[in-house]
Amino acid sequence: DGYAHSGFIKSLNKLEPLIIKIVAGTMQQHEDYRVRICGHSMGAAVAALLAVKWREEYPEWDVKGIGFATPCCISKHLVPASKEIFTSFVHHFDAVVRLSMGSIQDLHNGMRLFSKRVGNRAHSAVALYHALTRLILNTENENVLAIASEISEIINQNLHNEWQTTDSVSHLYPAGEIYQFWREPRGKDLMSYRIHHGDTQHYGRLEFSPTMLSDHGTAGYTEAFENLLVLSVVETKIWISLKSAQRKQIQEYWNSWPYPDLLDSNANSTLAIAQMEKNSVFKKRAHEEGMIRPFLLLVSLPPKRRAAVANLLGISMISQEWYYKFNPHREAWVIIMGPNGLARRTTSLFSAINPLAGPVTWYNVVLECCRILKKSQGKYINAKLVAALKNKSKKHSEAFRASSDQSDTSCSSLEEYFMLLLFSLSDTLESDDIVIDGSEEAKELLELSAISALNVDEIIDKEQAPLTSEVEDIKQKLGQVGFVSDSFIRYIAKEQTEALIQKTNEFYTWGSSISRQQAKTQKKKAVCVVGAGLASAALLLLLVPSIGPLAIMPVTAGIGMGVCAISESVTGGLVSFIVSIMQHRIALARFGVNIQ
Repeated sequence: DGYAHSGFIKSLNKLEPLIIKIVAGTMQQHEDYRVRICGHSMGAAVAALLAVKWREEYPEWDVKGIGFATPCCISKHLVPASKEIFTSFVHHFDAVVRLSMGSIQDLHNGMRLFSKRVGNRAHSAVALYHALTRLILNTENENVLAIASEISEIINQNLHNEWQTTDSVSHLYPAGEIYQFWREPRGKDLMSYRIHHGDTQHYGRLEFSPTMLSDHGTAGYTEAFENLLVLSVVETKIWISLKSAQRKQIQEYWNSWPYPDLLDSNANSTLAIAQMEKNSVFKKRAHEEGMIRPFLLLVSLPPKRRAAVANLLGISMISQEWYYKFNPHREAWVIIMGPNGLARRTTSLFSAINPLAGPVTWYNVVLECCRILKKSQGKYINAKLVAALKNKSKKHSEAFRASSDQSDTSCSSLEEYFMLLLFSLSDTLESDDIVIDGSEEAKELLELSAISALNVDEIIDKEQAPLTSEVEDIKQKLGQVGFVSDSFIRYIAKEQTEALIQKTNEFYTWGSSISRQQAKTQKKKAVCVVGAGLASAALLLLLVPSIGPLAIMPVTAGIGMGVCAISESVTGGLVSFIVSIMQHRIALARFGVNIQ
């Protein structure tokens, strides 16, 4: 019925005898079992061929497969059948999924045509490389651009013609339904991913990119999935880490909420409102500490999602004995005020030992996140928007009032300002505006790409375009449930829910990345300080042998300072936490819940 890559067929013939008896025997014992085959690169090609083969030979089996970086392994004749049982994922410009003898022949023919048309010029080889990648060339050379365009059209037409006939097999293609990840830089260490349904025919030609080889590695595929599904990935990792007995205890608790979050189409707010209205000593203490807003938002999360949000802060609640009493209010309190909680992560070492420093409130937490964002991404965010942060600082008494007084909307305004910073970062950089540092070139790119906003409330309304009646209705409802920034309200009203979830996932991943980097830095700092203490002790003993026990003093000091360094607040997880809180606040607004 079709053709397949001979090398992968040989690998399949070596692999199948090793596993068929085990799989067949298991399927006979358990008729309700399903067969799932997956692989990466060569493993993906063999998985695809095996899935196609077994589907035909064992029609009674439920056989399906998943491939990551699936090479070109089958002819067009087998593509329709493979789509029923196999799914392939492609990361960015991964060359392996586009490489076959047919695409190499197209490249060869294109080089010959290009050399013939351009002539024997010194720059033709470089021009050829850029032409075939379909990147922008020197615009002064219209002849080069025209030839490149002609070659591209010839390749596309040949592929189209091949798909219209039944006998041509010059190209091979990845198996199954194809889903394409496209990577886009948004700022420093912040990467955005988009996923699209791919057209199999397009993978019959090579696409050139500086990353076409590195895009093939498993790290890129893992990053793409974690970027798009970060909280789901965290939830799954937590579940996998549980022992069998723990799963039995937790399963009923987690399943008591039948939906993953309030953005689910089947969700309702009954359980969330019940937890927010419930009184407890933890709720009272949260109000007294100026932490009632995050407390209410946390207790109204589904249990599984709350455990994942805690994990973003480095808190493993499932490892604590008290967790198995299944008390949402205690869980929320630990996330906020526990050893690795919000307050601890926002408190600097100096503030912790300063008797005059007031306790951390929710306003302080959000403000700290705004400062983190400014420090790490300020070069990539609209300057006027960043400048507005100067007016956000408050005295402790003012911050406490903003965090505990329902008539004060300062916290709501600051939360929305923080999200505007993130959305500005996400929207201002396009895929071509790759900014790496603060050079003059980077500043020029930023000026070209940034929104020409004069203040916070104008940043989203780029063109002052009139809102549709549907969007206007959403805007009014958001205003009625406690949202105060007009620009933020307009933005949320115009964004589709899927797009909003996608953007927030980007920031979850980025926040987690910052947290890991800071944790590594602190460990290095601790090692250096302890090492300095040991070196000082050794030096003292060498210089003054009689000093004896006194040499332990620098060692003790070094260890003490090292402990302080390694326990100093790690702020990266805060970003992920605030994003999750804000996404949930928006979700609650769908049901008319005003957190204020």
